[in-house]
Amino acid sequence: MRPSPIRHLPRAAIPLVLLALLAAPGCDRIMGTPHERATQRDHNRLQPFRIGQAITHVEPGVSDAFLSEHSVYLVTNNDMLVALSAKSTEADTNVRWDPVSGLFECPVSGALYSRDGLPWGSSPATRALERCRVATIGPSNDPYVELLVDPSRRFLFEDNQWSRVMSNHLLPEINPTTGQVVLPDKDDDDRG
Repeated sequence: MRPSPIRHLPRAAIPLVLLALLAAPGCDRIMGTPHERATQRDHNRLQPFRIGQAITHVEPGVSDAFLSEHSVYLVTNNDMLVALSAKSTEADTNVRWDPVSGLFECPVSGALYSRDGLPWGSSPATRALERCRVATIGPSNDPYVELLVDPSRRFLFEDNQWSRVMSNHLLPEINPTTGQVVLPDKDDDDRG
């Protein structure tokens, strides 16, 4: 068996050799062209992904834990979890959450959105941010049910779609006196 030629290189030279190999003609057949890699990244952003158990999302607030990989913010308000698409309705960019003002802001157009995703004040926002589907893997009234977000399934406020069952997930509440889980007051529906 022939020894690898890379073994005889100084350690500091290995990254440079690998970089040169990746830049070599024909390398795009292995890794894909920049356009193909970007298309694959966009495809991955639209794939359903797990966000954990419902009980882990009961604290009110905005989470950007899935922003970089899936362009989704998780927002918990009034015992309800929604997954908001981070894509601005006014420009081809992601909105940014500002915890000081409590608003989402489009860095390009200056459009402002409330924590719920609705256009705020006199900003140039003409539509609300879109909600993504929130599904369960198991019974929806189980506080330990696994939640799944599907960014390819969107719900528009302007089309009265935010009232649809899968545009949100009702979360269990914790009784402050006993520390026990209080199940949401709703029928047992199958959201999965």
